[in-house]
Amino acid sequence: MTKIRIYELAKQLGVPNKVILSELAALGVDGKTHSSSIETELARRITDILRKRSAHAAKAPKKEKGKAEPAVRAALPEEPKETVPPPAEEKAEARPEEPGAPVVKPA
Repeated sequence: MTKIRIYELAKQLGVPNKVILSELAALGVDGKTHSSSIETELARRITDILRKRSAHAAKAPKKEKGKAEPAVRAALPEEPKETVPPPAEEKAEARPEEPGAPVVKPA
């Protein structure tokens, strides 16, 4: 029989290597790394198991609470927030043009 590397199987199935390794451990195959090779029959068994799980997860009823929200939100870049302070109020005080000049305050 031919063999396939664990990382290649993970790439084909679109799952992390750790998922394949944990399934191998559950089947009693231990001591494997992502670069280890497994028989194609064993790879087929793992593929079937993972597809059944994903099909079961897809059929599970969804809880509805008001509006439906996506399970995963895409990270959108935030728009830069303006840090401009609000316009200052103009004061009615006269500013002296010369040092020592008297300050006129409104009554």
